Amino acid sequence: MHTIPRLSFRRLALLGMATLVAILSCGREPTAPSGRANAGVTRSQGIAFLAEFPKAVAAFQAAGGTGVQFTKVRVVLNNPDGSVALDTVVNFPANAEELQLTLSVPLPPSAPASGVPLALNLRYVNAAGDTVFRGGPVTVTAVPATPGAGPPAPAPVTIPITYTGPGATARTVEITPRRLTVNTGGAFAFSARALDAAGAVVPNTPIVFAVESPGLATINAATGVGTAGAARGTTTVTAQLLTGPNDGATLTITAPASRLQLVSGTGQTAAVNAPLANPVVVQVLATDGQPAAGVPVSFAAANGGTAKPATATTDASGTASTTWKLGATAGAQTLTVTSAGLTGSPLTVGATATALPPVRVLVATQPPTSTAAGTAFGLAVSVVDATGAVVPTYTGPVTVALGAGAPAGAALAGTTTVNAVAGIATFADLKLSVPGAYTLAVSSPSLLGASTAGFQVVAGAANRLAFQAYPVAGATAGAVLDAITVQVRDALGNAVTSYAGPVTLTLSSGVVAAESAQAAPFAGDSAQALMTGPITVTAVAGVATFPNVQIGPMGPWQFTASATGLVSVTGPVFTVMPGAASALTLVSGGSQSANAGAALPQPVVVKVSDAFGNGVGGVTVTFSPAAGSVSPTTAQTSTAGAAQTTWTLGPSGGTQTLNVTGPGLTPSPLAITATATGAVSGVPTKVVFVQQPTSAAAGSVISPAITVQVKDGLNATVSSFTGNVTIAIATNPGSSSIFGTLTVAAVAGVATFNNLSLDKAGTGYTLQASSGALSPATSGAFNVTPAGATKVFFTTQPTAVGVAANITPAITVAAKDAFGNTVTSYATGISLQIAVNPGSATLGGAGPITPASGVATFPAVTVSALGTGYKLRAVSGTLVQDTSVAFNVTSGAVVSTTLNTRLDSLFSLTDTVRKAATAKDAGNNVVAGTFTWVSRTPAVATVNTSGLITAVANGSTYVVVTESGGTKDSTLVVVQQRVATINVTPGTRNIYRGAGFTFTAAAVDGRGVAMATQPTFTWTSTAPSVASVNTSGVVSALTLGTTQIRATANAITGVSNVSIITPITRIVVGRDSSGVPSGDTTSMTSLGIRRTFRAQARDTLDAPMTGVTFTWASTNSSVVLIDTAYATSAAVLSNANGIATIQATADGVTGSAAQKVAQALASLTLSAATTTIAPTGTVQLVPQPYDANGRGIASALSYTYNSTASGVATVSGTGLVTGVAVGNTNMTVTSGAITSPPLTITVANTGVPAIISFGRDTLSVGRGLGVSIPILLSKPSAAAPVVVNLAARDTNAYFSVASVTIPANQTSANVTLNGRNAGTTLVYATDGGGTGYAGDTAVVQVQANIRFSTSGWSLNGGDQVAAQVLLSDPSPAGGTYVTYTYGTAGRAQVSPDPAFIPAGQLASNVVITALGSTNGSTTITPVATGVNGTASTMYVSAPVLTISAGASGQLGAGQYEPNWYVYAPQYTSVSVPLTFTSTDTNVVRVAPATGAIPGGSYYQYFTVSGVAVGFAKVIVSANGWTPDTLAMTISSPRLGVSGTTSLITTSPTASLTVYAEDASGNAHYRTSSLALTISSSDTSVVKIVDPTASIPAGQYYASGVRYQPGGLGGTAYVKVTAGGHTADSILVTVIGPKLEFSWCCTNQLGKGQSDQNLYVYTPNYIANALTVTIASANAAKVSTTPTTVTIPAGSYYAYFTVNGVDTSTSTSLIATAPGYQGDTAYYRVSSPRLTMGGGGTYNNFTTSSPNVTVYSADSIGNAHYRTAPLTVTLSSTDTTVIKLDSSTVNISAGAYYNSNAHATIRGLGTAYVVATAPGHKPDSVAYTVQTPKLNFSFYNYTLGRRQSAGTNSFYVYTPDYRATALNVTFTQKQPTVTSLTTTAPTIPGGSYYAYFDASALAVGTDTIIASAPGYLPDTAFFTVTSTKLTGGSIPGTANTTNPNYTTTVYATDVNGTAHYVVDTVVVHVVSSDTTVIRPTQAYVRILPGQYYVQPSYSYAGPGTASLTFTDSAGVYTGFTSDRKSTRLNSVTSLSRMPSSA
Repeated sequence: MHTIPRLSFRRLALLGMATLVAILSCGREPTAPSGRANAGVTRSQGIAFLAEFPKAVAAFQAAGGTGVQFTKVRVVLNNPDGSVALDTVVNFPANAEELQLTLSVPLPPSAPASGVPLALNLRYVNAAGDTVFRGGPVTVTAVPATPGAGPPAPAPVTIPITYTGPGATARTVEITPRRLTVNTGGAFAFSARALDAAGAVVPNTPIVFAVESPGLATINAATGVGTAGAARGTTTVTAQLLTGPNDGATLTITAPASRLQLVSGTGQTAAVNAPLANPVVVQVLATDGQPAAGVPVSFAAANGGTAKPATATTDASGTASTTWKLGATAGAQTLTVTSAGLTGSPLTVGATATALPPVRVLVATQPPTSTAAGTAFGLAVSVVDATGAVVPTYTGPVTVALGAGAPAGAALAGTTTVNAVAGIATFADLKLSVPGAYTLAVSSPSLLGASTAGFQVVAGAANRLAFQAYPVAGATAGAVLDAITVQVRDALGNAVTSYAGPVTLTLSSGVVAAESAQAAPFAGDSAQALMTGPITVTAVAGVATFPNVQIGPMGPWQFTASATGLVSVTGPVFTVMPGAASALTLVSGGSQSANAGAALPQPVVVKVSDAFGNGVGGVTVTFSPAAGSVSPTTAQTSTAGAAQTTWTLGPSGGTQTLNVTGPGLTPSPLAITATATGAVSGVPTKVVFVQQPTSAAAGSVISPAITVQVKDGLNATVSSFTGNVTIAIATNPGSSSIFGTLTVAAVAGVATFNNLSLDKAGTGYTLQASSGALSPATSGAFNVTPAGATKVFFTTQPTAVGVAANITPAITVAAKDAFGNTVTSYATGISLQIAVNPGSATLGGAGPITPASGVATFPAVTVSALGTGYKLRAVSGTLVQDTSVAFNVTSGAVVSTTLNTRLDSLFSLTDTVRKAATAKDAGNNVVAGTFTWVSRTPAVATVNTSGLITAVANGSTYVVVTESGGTKDSTLVVVQQRVATINVTPGTRNIYRGAGFTFTAAAVDGRGVAMATQPTFTWTSTAPSVASVNTSGVVSALTLGTTQIRATANAITGVSNVSIITPITRIVVGRDSSGVPSGDTTSMTSLGIRRTFRAQARDTLDAPMTGVTFTWASTNSSVVLIDTAYATSAAVLSNANGIATIQATADGVTGSAAQKVAQALASLTLSAATTTIAPTGTVQLVPQPYDANGRGIASALSYTYNSTASGVATVSGTGLVTGVAVGNTNMTVTSGAITSPPLTITVANTGVPAIISFGRDTLSVGRGLGVSIPILLSKPSAAAPVVVNLAARDTNAYFSVASVTIPANQTSANVTLNGRNAGTTLVYATDGGGTGYAGDTAVVQVQANIRFSTSGWSLNGGDQVAAQVLLSDPSPAGGTYVTYTYGTAGRAQVSPDPAFIPAGQLASNVVITALGSTNGSTTITPVATGVNGTASTMYVSAPVLTISAGASGQLGAGQYEPNWYVYAPQYTSVSVPLTFTSTDTNVVRVAPATGAIPGGSYYQYFTVSGVAVGFAKVIVSANGWTPDTLAMTISSPRLGVSGTTSLITTSPTASLTVYAEDASGNAHYRTSSLALTISSSDTSVVKIVDPTASIPAGQYYASGVRYQPGGLGGTAYVKVTAGGHTADSILVTVIGPKLEFSWCCTNQLGKGQSDQNLYVYTPNYIANALTVTIASANAAKVSTTPTTVTIPAGSYYAYFTVNGVDTSTSTSLIATAPGYQGDTAYYRVSSPRLTMGGGGTYNNFTTSSPNVTVYSADSIGNAHYRTAPLTVTLSSTDTTVIKLDSSTVNISAGAYYNSNAHATIRGLGTAYVVATAPGHKPDSVAYTVQTPKLNFSFYNYTLGRRQSAGTNSFYVYTPDYRATALNVTFTQKQPTVTSLTTTAPTIPGGSYYAYFDASALAVGTDTIIASAPGYLPDTAFFTVTSTKLTGGSIPGTANTTNPNYTTTVYATDVNGTAHYVVDTVVVHVVSSDTTVIRPTQAYVRILPGQYYVQPSYSYAGPGTASLTFTDSAGVYTGFTSDRKSTRLNSVTSLSRMPSSA
């Protein structure tokens, strides 16, 4: 046994500590009992191992993590044969960090000296006995110990320790969040979860967190909670499993935002409403002073401006910018920038807005949306520039006028033209008087006009009342008047619709006082008390309506309407006529007595009155004495309603009765009694029946004849009586009429009636016999029985019923006689037939049926077919037949089941077809059914419960459908795959030029299922010169380019898009280093030096390629030019400061390297004008810098000057040396590390040259500016001041003073040098006082301006643009060097730097490069010596690629989109190479694989194709650009169908469009042709014309797929299927065509009226004649003529007439025709009324007789044709005013009016013409005859003194032609003002006017009054003014060679209107300069009767002159033309035109 002397374990808590365990084995030295060493026993050298735990364990445990603790360590050593050499477990105390052990390991005796290899295993066990770590096996060597020190122990063996504890099965870890940003010093937390191989969470897994950059943040390794440090930065936080897998997240540490500051953009100037040229840029800084990104900033523009964007977020540079569009106000404007909580916020930015010229007017302040009529309102109009800003300098006139569509009669009042003030025209007093909708038009000369918004003018405040509707003459007493309406109006007469107050209506007599005695014909009448209806009502919408006013008393009346605060109104007088006669009363003559047979002493007087007691005249009253006689027997009532008769009593004594009757009167009869004394024999008193009536049949004469005797008071027959006796029905149980001779003369006192009959059956009839005043008699009762049957009649009509079902209730038909009586004895059978048969049905149960009591009952009538509008016919023998009402037949029970097709073919596995089963009833009508579906062979095709058949395998099967009632049908389904698509794999492939690739093809059916047998494919290439393909699909790549590889079979082609590409993946360009390019980016620090670049192409493995020749170029040859180019290298030459890119191109691939040229200062020299100066003398030092190649450096440097002996001379910071004391000093200049050689300056009192100096050889001044420069003396003048004369060589520059004096003992003075013209000149300083100083000369550069050729650029980061720097003036001698300053560093680079503009040139080409990877901007200002620079702005967009928003990310398999594109933020100047990749080309393919956004563009299209269902990403990337990713979902494709869904059976062919769509319904292009199958679920409804179609490859739809109606109405699905696609369908509804009436809704007729020319029509022209039945629901109310019409072939309509038979609320008319839907319309029949035309106001002398037109109208006043003639009675209410020539007129049948009556004017007043007709509501029109008025042809006419208007200028006239001559008298109020040609004109007969003329005598106004007998007078005015001359037509410009010109001078009144002169006017013409314009006549004349003269003048010469025209008599005011400027060749003149005469 051997022992291990020591085993050491160290607990894992020591971070980073590994445990070194040394196992020392004993040697083979058995110890003798005596302790002596045995021979051969050696000392062991031991073994050692190093346990490597996972690095994260210690950190995890140190952070408090659990799950990694262990309590024991098991050590196992195995011998080479596997046997255990040692296996022991060691306790590891919890508080121990390290454990020392001694263990014994047995070694075999034969162990060699080199040692025994043992296998070591370690197990670390926790308290639960679980192994949490394990190590080994590893091989360690146990070397036996040797005596002595022996060899050293073996080196330790490393044992990796693996974690096996909780969570060891986890395979991955996920950390969240993926990105986190935290402020410095802030806390943060990450979490993570462990996942197994299936993605499930593994709990209790130790996860260790770590920060990649501990200097930025610290984190707890166990919890993930950490703290950010004090510095910004980005680091990675990892979460790691102890088994190794890890995941990372990004932690960004930033500083919180602290301060807001302005970067640029303030102080700019732009036009109003225009954006500033440069954006406003602000920057947010964090607490550490660095830019703060992601901070929101708000921009708010004042003054009406806008900022876009209004909010922005700072970018990586902390900047945010906005474009500021200025507001509309000129002047200073502000923009406020805010960012919450930041120092410096808010920030105010200023800018100046400049005004533009005015272009238009705009309405600034609209009129009020509503204003009261007559109320002033305001309006403000702005005069604006092109941007919409107000032009404050505009003061021109602005006019407002009415806009289009103003109400009739409207006029705009107020000040309508005002001058604008500060660009605003304000209208304050506009008024409109007419309510309505308005717009106003505003305008100003030469400007575009505008219109206001629409506004309403409403009525003003309520002021007065006016009658709107008022009673007309002819109103009837007691009748409800047409509603009286009173309108509330404002002061202008406009309706005030807002008024809602009470209005009171008062009635008063219309009779004047002198006539009041006639006002009340019956005492006690009171107008107010007798009026009924509302007296006070509330106005609605300004109208008070009095709807139910009635007036009882007849007579003249008038209404007055009043309301509180309003002016009342009294209407005209109207006449109330008596109402209908209704009452009969006794006035006198009753209860008298006389001897029998004697006359009563007083007449009997009665009164007929209306309901209100008004006497009604013209009513016939009949006096019928029971005995005796009266005279007269009838009388007409007087106008007071009275009628009378004389009554002679009968012969009988006692009380006798006189009955007075009148039509419609109550009571009637009016019984009046008288007393007769004594009876007289032979005087008739009564009648009695002798032969009573007997029973008879209806219509048969009663036999024997009835006889009636006349008896006297003694009951004896009066044989002498021969008067009439009348028979009438007394008791009428059957509502019968009586026929025959009803009145016969008695013969010998007996009357015989031998032909009487009754028409209605009944029991208990009685008759009454009467004779005048004799007492009547009533007969005995008798019966009337039915006559013989003549017709049948439906007594129970048929009702709606199902097919073949019994009609209930049972139909009944009665046998009727000719009089409508049921013939109960009729017993002949009655049958039914179909009269109208829309369904071609047969009739069951139709009889014949034997009647019972004359009525046949049909209990089981059936109809065999569906239909709408059936009618039945009843038939019995020869009786007249009857037709029933219409009824409908609906569907019945199922008797059959059929399928829509009997054979279906499916061409793809999983294809589907949906079958439609149809159930029909016994009438072959489709009815609803319940179906069960079964497939006979489910292995071929299955069917679901809704009839959807799915193809499973090739073969055939029957699918059977069974209806629940047992009926069934089947279809044969054949499944046979057809090739639909050929898939070429791969679908897209890039092949390197010269390589080959093998493609494969597979044919699939329409569902993508592989064909059982693959066809043979034909392979082709569309571009064989690019790539060829053999018969096996092997492609050989030949040249760069693209092609399609196609595999074709069975006319189907599959394609693969192939691109032949270069194997060059990139080109490395760099400085040549031993034949390979290096990454040396060292700048070239001198001009004119060479450098060699080399290019190397790399292949797809990034290995260098040989044999490639490159093309070389420099992007900026002005900076670096290609000196010599070779195949793989190029020598370049530095030319100017700046940056250039050296490019090498091969196979379209370009590599590049940037080369910067920046001159480095290598040496300096120093010079001066003189090196000797006196004390106080001065001289200027001039430094000159050079690079290492001796080239001068033009850019400005900073210098430091030094004097070694400042006590001798000092030097200023600008290099000005001043002498101090005699001596020498060395002057040097230093820039950076370079110092010039010394220049010795001597200060002396003697020997100093007297020199005047400008200080330097070259001076500069800005053009138009001045600069102060010194004048220096090398030594002072002690004796006298020095006068220095100053001068310039030319006018480019000048001094402000000609000389300057430097006082004695001083050495300098300052003068101002000014620049006038850009360029170079010389200036001179000379001694002007003879003091002996030598002068100086200096070069002056007058600075020009310099700018870029573009004011700004927008570029993508890394892009370049070519530009120029431009001088405003030619570059001076020696040229101009241009450098640049940048507003924001790192945003742009201009190259070359400096640029050089040669002498005499204006420009230099430069290249500008945009820098940065984020959005930002900078200003770039060109800087050159002596030149003023103007900044341009560079906007840099982050180089981010973006896929177009239209790229939906969805396609269906087999679809593609060719028009998706990727774009850059800006147009790019240089091409951007692109790479397009798909993450899974088995799902998505993208083409091309490579492309580019070309220079000058910003986008590039690409094509994405869906290959198979799944998900993949399309990635578009470019070097140096942020890529974009398009997530693509490829779905199973579907079809989309659109088409017409509503047809009629006569519709023509329709078409549908089928789209290839993805699962979301978006259509896409097809990669291959797609075959379509189109089917109809019911071909009897919809028939497919095109059963197959296809969507071609490269198209996304198929259109024009035709289908058409199948002939029957109903619905059917039109379904489209295609292999591999979800089918789609549309539901098409087919209906029969619809008949239409020519009107809808409800028309109205009056009773007895008709509407002609109505028609019924079809939707289309018809091929065959169509009979249409027009049925009225109630022909007794509304009938049609005819009841059937025929629409002829080739037409679509037929006319008919509707007749109003009797009043009804609404009666339906139904049009039906076989195969058409019916139509229903309605007619309402009202009580008719009359309406009248005519009336109006006429003058008293009118000779015409106006027509009176009366119309037959319905109740609402619409006229209609008469069905029968109508007699209309016409009357005038006052024949002294209007007399009619006809009292009656007839409206003929077929006419609707009569206009034959005429009204004759009789006298002044108002009369109504009233029209009445039986059964019609009357109407009337008013005729007003008035006194006519004379009229002047003018109202106020203006003349000038001694002027006239000419012959026949004025006339006086009457309204109508005169029948006779009319003498008119003129009365003048001021005859001294005007003279009239006549004061007594005569209007001759047959005319209506008379002329007169007037001449003006004196200034003033004359009033003229015209009068004539019978006419109202008229007044007119003449205004006479002073006079003046006016002229015009003088041209503004004329050549001196022009001929004479004639102008015109007019004689006018003071207003400028020309008139004829009464006296000659001599006009004197004078020129202001006869050398310019010369009149041809000095005097011209306007002769009497003329109003103008035309003097002429000539053009004498150039110059300016005017003409003056004066009246030589001084009466007319003269005038002078405008002065005209003339030149040698032209004369300028202006003119103005006068008003015409």
